[in-house]
Amino acid sequence: MKKSKITKGSPPPLFDAQKQALYHQDPDFRAKVDAVKKARKERAEALQVAAGPILADLHDVGIDVSSLWDLVARTDPYPAALPIILAPFFRKMSNLRVRSSCGAATGAKIRP
Repeated sequence: MKKSKITKGSPPPLFDAQKQALYHQDPDFRAKVDAVKKARKERAEALQVAAGPILADLHDVGIDVSSLWDLVARTDPYPAALPIILAPFFRKMSNLRVRSSCGAATGAKIRP
């Protein structure tokens, strides 16, 4: 069994109800949580924008997905997508999250 990494003197982990109460009572905690949520949303939007051309190319070959990670979850093979999802590696695309998503999609089921 994996033990918790709580060290002596550190506060115990908060449970959801405690986090909710703290969120509503402590403006500093609320600001930190809101900043994390905003940053996460901005990263997701930036990833979607960066992946837009790849998603459009996939749509052109008949593979309709809303994100690159949808390819990983597919059960049917998608050999027509292989040249498209490998292209960012040959173009030296700078967005590492898009390249990572494409790499994960190449490891999923591509052929029957």
